[in-house]
Amino acid sequence: MSSSEAPYFSHVATDNQYAEYTKEQNRLFLSLIDAFTPDPEADNDSQLLLLTTALGVTRAAARDIMRAATISERFPRFMELARSDLHIDKERIIAVEKATCGVVDTEILESIDDLLVELSTPHHHHEVLRRPQAFSTSINRALIALDPDAVATRIKKEVKVSYGRGPYTSTISATLPCDEAQELREIIEKTQREQNCTAPEAVTKIFRQENATKVTLHLYPNEYDGLDLLGAGALTPEQTEYWLSRVKNVNLMYTNLATTERFFNLPGKVFLKARDGVCVFPGCDADAINTQMDHITNYNGTNTDPTNGEVLCQHHHNMKTDRRIRISILKDGAKKITLNDTTVVTIPEGPAGRWGHSFSRNLALRTARRRAS
Repeated sequence: MSSSEAPYFSHVATDNQYAEYTKEQNRLFLSLIDAFTPDPEADNDSQLLLLTTALGVTRAAARDIMRAATISERFPRFMELARSDLHIDKERIIAVEKATCGVVDTEILESIDDLLVELSTPHHHHEVLRRPQAFSTSINRALIALDPDAVATRIKKEVKVSYGRGPYTSTISATLPCDEAQELREIIEKTQREQNCTAPEAVTKIFRQENATKVTLHLYPNEYDGLDLLGAGALTPEQTEYWLSRVKNVNLMYTNLATTERFFNLPGKVFLKARDGVCVFPGCDADAINTQMDHITNYNGTNTDPTNGEVLCQHHHNMKTDRRIRISILKDGAKKITLNDTTVVTIPEGPAGRWGHSFSRNLALRTARRRAS
């Protein structure tokens, strides 16, 4: 393909032998939700029964289809793009519906529509479409900026602790805000390492106050003038105020990233995790918090810095070490990855990898933030 050709996604590329199958599958789902638009005044259970029996699917699947059928009116530009390019699948459409079901303000819906178009528009040849979870994360980050009260209220409603007792063991389940859960997780994992114990033993030591483990968490500015907590995602204004009150060190320009040592230093490690967000291998959803640092070009004594780094899960790190895959970095932080005869480009998903957004979307977001404030 010519280098002057317009950017495109790898799964619908003309040289992809499965592209027509993928597009036909996406077209059929779009046709289904167009054909079945729920009647807002009709009985909900009757409509669910119709779908479950007509399609042979579960009630939960039928509910997802019914709800997905409502987003054409809410996000017209995104759905128009999906119909024209046939690159958006059922999983991403359902993820969008679930992430935006609480939005009613027309101006916020328009801003989210702009965001979805941006996420669904390629910037490279053979680009990999972002994961459904990446769509949800980006939407959540925007909603926290545009409608923070709604997000904060939802978080408070979902926080809970439940107990279950069995004959020999009991279960204590806690649903926490993502920031608190991430702090607890890091304390548990550090306790395991320091005291050579299991996770249940670490939890027991923590609530018995038998250890004084302290951890360091990292905050990053995001594109909405808010903050992300590494491993937890975007923070509400209330969460931001709390975490800023605990800040011990500020590194506004991500300085001191480079080193001539073999291994990445701490600023370099946390920047790479915040830039890439997940393992950079296409389709892998291993969170950056659980990944390993890797030199894109093998260490030669002078190049241990983020321009020569990426995050990979253990499995894909092993593949690269064994030279089964080759990786290079592009100017916007995107990674060009080659396995056998297949080359694709993956886009950074973290808060520090946000560069490359269009001026029009940034302008729309600024307007929406001003109106929402």
